[in-house]
Amino acid sequence: MAYFNIAWDYLTAQLGPLGPFYAMGLIGLLLVLATLPIMLKKPFDPVDRLKPQKKKAKEKAAPDQPKLRYEEKGPNLDKFASFLEPQDQAAFSGAQLKLVQAGYHNKSAVRTMHFMQFALAIGFLIVGVLVALVRIDGATLQSTILTILVPAGIGYYLPGYWVERRRQTRQANLMDGFPDALDLMLVCIEAGQSLDQSIVRVSKELRA
Repeated sequence: MAYFNIAWDYLTAQLGPLGPFYAMGLIGLLLVLATLPIMLKKPFDPVDRLKPQKKKAKEKAAPDQPKLRYEEKGPNLDKFASFLEPQDQAAFSGAQLKLVQAGYHNKSAVRTMHFMQFALAIGFLIVGVLVALVRIDGATLQSTILTILVPAGIGYYLPGYWVERRRQTRQANLMDGFPDALDLMLVCIEAGQSLDQSIVRVSKELRA
């Protein structure tokens, strides 16, 4: 901590009260520039060879032909898959299971969640830096660091908290609606409907 105070005093004496923040911003920019080549480097995927063929097939297809699959909406994060997705299969499966339980069934849900964590962390970090710059006159070194780092931590953990709350809410709704679904299914079967017809009727009645 003593070396940190010495560096803080030196930067303040050389660059003014905002000198340490200029240095931190420069270091952060250099780190981002250093990691960009690693993040943008995507390993070769043999499936990429099929993309031109798929594009030609789509152009030859009839314009009124219905699509067999819905296209996923959201940011295209394929280039950052190795950075945003856990490399451990167990960790990836656990995160994917939690997102499916929360209602996010897209293939890129894990990637999008980690992207939101980093984006909110950086955004809240910038907000913390701005707040620290506003109240730098009467603030101590410890309070300044907390003002910068605490919002970044909140932004990083906010998507995980949102997913967990959504998962708990869906589980509670399923537990509350399960007895009604069984009763309605029993009524439908007693009325003469088949099992698949009763399931469809129950899903329509309990959609809300």
